[in-house]
Amino acid sequence: MLEYILLGIVQGITEWLPVSSSGHLVIFQELFNIKADLFYDIWLHLGTLIVLVFFFYKDIINISRKWILYIIIGSLITGAIGLVFYDILKSFFSNLLVVGLGLIFTGIILFLTKNYNGKRELNKIDSILIGLSQAIAIIPGVSRSGATISTGLLRDINKEKAFKFSFLLSIPAILGALLYEGRNISFNISIEHIVGLLASVIVGYLSLKILFKIVRKRKLHYFSYYCWIAGIIIILIQYI
Repeated sequence: MLEYILLGIVQGITEWLPVSSSGHLVIFQELFNIKADLFYDIWLHLGTLIVLVFFFYKDIINISRKWILYIIIGSLITGAIGLVFYDILKSFFSNLLVVGLGLIFTGIILFLTKNYNGKRELNKIDSILIGLSQAIAIIPGVSRSGATISTGLLRDINKEKAFKFSFLLSIPAILGALLYEGRNISFNISIEHIVGLLASVIVGYLSLKILFKIVRKRKLHYFSYYCWIAGIIIILIQYI
């Protein structure tokens, strides 16, 4: 029960804050010998989807109509790359070296946003590049929120719109991953699964609110230092 709750809390914090949820789940499972099955990983992403719908329900109705073409374009880019490189990307999920390097990369792109405060609207080129960033973030250690929001900011997009587009774009990606990964899995839900999901949803909602405030205050780059330190420590642990 405690392991399920711990992974739920880790997912809830790191799914939104730009430090890579997949990377931290790999770290916790490898370092503490926690062996959650693939179903539980998928189950936690269902919690992610619940938080997104609850947090962005107004934007899903209003902004999604305006950005529907951009969301489709970005999702197609992400889906195509994810399917083509599926086997390679999946092999990274047991490799702490990849996680460490991914965290360092995340720290670099977060740091680059330090002096950016965009003003303009989203366009088709932006949706392609942000979709590409989301695909790269399939690699554990590369933060999805960090990569997509940073790409938007570096493209001079308004910070609140970059934030909202990043997470609206994640909805079809999460749905696609749930359907694809879950197609051959038997869904046996236990009390541990339910408690872990609740932990993920509650902590995740609070984390998402914190991230929104951080982006508005242009402090996203603060997370780069954590990513660099964590990445270096993980690489050192791998080789000690």
